[in-house]
Amino acid sequence: MYQLKITINGITPPIWRRLLVSENITRYKLHHIIQESFGWTNSHLYFFGEIDSKIGDPLLWDDKETTPDGLIKIRNVLVPDNSTLNYTYDMGDNWVHTIELEQVYQEMKTKRKCIGGERRCPPEDCGGIPGYYQILETLKHPGPRNTGRW
Repeated sequence: MYQLKITINGITPPIWRRLLVSENITRYKLHHIIQESFGWTNSHLYFFGEIDSKIGDPLLWDDKETTPDGLIKIRNVLVPDNSTLNYTYDMGDNWVHTIELEQVYQEMKTKRKCIGGERRCPPEDCGGIPGYYQILETLKHPGPRNTGRW
């Protein structure tokens, strides 16, 4: 069993989730778990790693360069000596997440579970970090003086 901390990069205060997942799941399954735990709607492309050597769903990307994420178990990627992995969701808004392996439990057997986290995730299609901050500002100071997008 793996304990992962997944944080959306570039947002202060941080938005994060702490998850327990089986070390035998694939990156494809981890993508779906991240979507569910953050409240994303799985409406956009995603990839693991870097864009020039992306690992994701080749059917969604419709290219021959994407390495299939359904073939790679996280235990072969996240290990104590290499304990972080990037995950990017929605190339327009560019939500980059850092996945950190915090702990490995040898004896624990449980279904996947979210055991912690802070703050709601940004809404889909809000314009990335700048759009998200504008939404927060508008919510703090509603009314005609606010000249932002929202």
